[in-house]
Parts: sequence; structure tokens; C-alpha cells
Amino acid sequence: IASVMVNRVRMSSPAFSNLEDHIAIKAKLQWALKQADGDKALAKQIYANEDVYKDLKPATLLSTASTSLRKEEWTLREAFDATVRYWERNKAHKSNITKARQVLHHFKPNTKLSLIDNDMIERYTDNLMAQGLSNCTIVKNLAALSKMLNVARKKGRLLAMPVIERPRVEEHKIRWIGQDDPREEQQIINLFTQWGKTDHLETFIVLLDTGMRQNELFNLHEFNINLDYVDPATGVKFPAINLHANQTKNRKARPVPVTSRVSAILKKRMTGNRNNLLFPYDTQWLRFQWDRIRKSLKKTDDDSFTPHITRHSWATKLVQRGVSLPVLQE
Repeated sequence: IASVMVNRVRMSSPAFSNLEDHIAIKAKLQWALKQADGDKALAKQIYANEDVYKDLKPATLLSTASTSLRKEEWTLREAFDATVRYWERNKAHKSNITKARQVLHHFKPNTKLSLIDNDMIERYTDNLMAQGLSNCTIVKNLAALSKMLNVARKKGRLLAMPVIERPRVEEHKIRWIGQDDPREEQQIINLFTQWGKTDHLETFIVLLDTGMRQNELFNLHEFNINLDYVDPATGVKFPAINLHANQTKNRKARPVPVTSRVSAILKKRMTGNRNNLLFPYDTQWLRFQWDRIRKSLKKTDDDSFTPHITRHSWATKLVQRGVSLPVLQE
């Protein structure tokens, strides 16, 4: 019977579609034997009928697993710690850790992973929706949970991956500043100025003029600044920001030319210390004031009006000036 089950490379049951290791196979075999009261022929029939596993909870399957696995099963805290180490080794986006920490807070650190089943995950999704979070945000939280469970499974500390149903995310239209009102950029500048939010204003201008992602800017050091950068292709000299591969989303280094007003902002913030962070903030810091901007400009119903539109605005301006899409993408 064991050989029959081991030779099944993949479980096609929806509830356990990721079970591919021998520990899981043996646990499923033990469960079938238990249901068949030790009758091997009947156990084969039970195992062959995938429908019997549809509603089987991970905790139930774990109860038939080996003693060593039951003892070694991780708590959510242990899975969180291992996943954070994985992300740090791979220079993952810091927002991943933030989302994972939110998951940890909800499910509680000492919860055994096998107890996080489909029903519990559905209740978590409902809870996030009740908070008014967008489907896009909810999907990111569920992705963090999935990653933690998957890390544990690959290390043999979780027997089965539950099904995680993610809500549908509709693509927003491409939105840029000034799309519907050419006064929009100046209105944002005026509001930040009126509120005395100089740091937010300068952050907005740099994002708008460079097309940098927020986390690229918030990880910018003085050693990234080259006010006398020379383009190797043309020999033209201009001020630029040199982003290193470990600072970009696609892991590719790139120089970012800067405008005169961005150059002035950078010079003002430079101290002579190469390791000085020029914009020591985070996305939540910017988002709080941006939400005030949305309310003041009566754009609370415009889901696409987020700080990320500064990147869209930068790209749109370049296209309008004749830059081709392949060049822009590169």
C-alpha cells in the first residue's frame, strides 16, 4: 500500500494539492487504514476516492502522522521567524514583513500551523473586508500567510497546505497627476506647503520628477548621489541617482537623471556622510498625509489616486515628450 501511495507524485485533492512528500503520503495512508479498521483492500479503495479528503482538515490528517512530525510541527511564530529570515536573505520588500506581522497578530503567535484551516482563513478574509481594506491589500495579507505556511511545509514542519481563496482584484485604470485637471500638481504642492509639510512636499517632488518607487526613495543613501554623472553612451554629464541592484524591485541597477529642483532638494539633505539616509521615512508616513490630500481635493472615491501615481505621471510625461515605450520600460 505504501508503494502505491508513494508512487502518486501529486495529490489532486483540492484541500491538499501541495502534498508531495512521503510524510504526507504516509499520513494519508494511516488515515485510510484507520477508516478501514485495518482492512488493506478497503484502505486502497478509500485512498483512491479523492472525494473523501475534500473536507478533511489539516489537523485531522496530522493526528495520523508520525510522532516525530507531531512533535516538530511549528507554531505560527516559528514560521514567521523562518520566513522573515528567508526574505532578508533574498532582499525582499519590507512590506512583506509588515503584512506577515499583521497575520501573526491576528492568528496569534503560539497557534499550531495545522489549526489554520480553510474556515479560519475565510473568517480572516471576512475580518479584513469588514475593516474596509481593498481586495488588493487583502490578497497581499493572504500571500504573506501562504508564504509562511509554505516555508514550514518545505521544511517538514507542516503536513498540509490549506486552500487559500483570494478575492478577485480588478485592475485600476492608469492614472496620472493632471489627467483630469492640469492644476492638480500645483494643488498638491500648495496643500503640503499650507500644512507646513516640507518633508512630504520634497518627497512628492522627488517621486514625481524621478519616477522612483517609494521604497527605492526611502532606501536612498548619499552614496547613491552622483551630481556629476557621465552617461557612458553619450558622454553627457548630468546629476543622477545611482540605484544599486539590491535597491530596486527588479534587482537591476539603474541611473536616474534628476531635475534641477530635485538636485536642489538632494544637495540640501546631504551631510557628507555616505551612509546617511536622505529620506528616512516609510510608505505609511507618506500615505497618512496623502489621504488628507485626497480628502481636500475631494478624491476619496478615486481608488487609483495613490502616491504611486507619481510614477505613472513621470512615465506619461516622458511618453508625451517622445520617449518610446521600449526605452521607457528598460
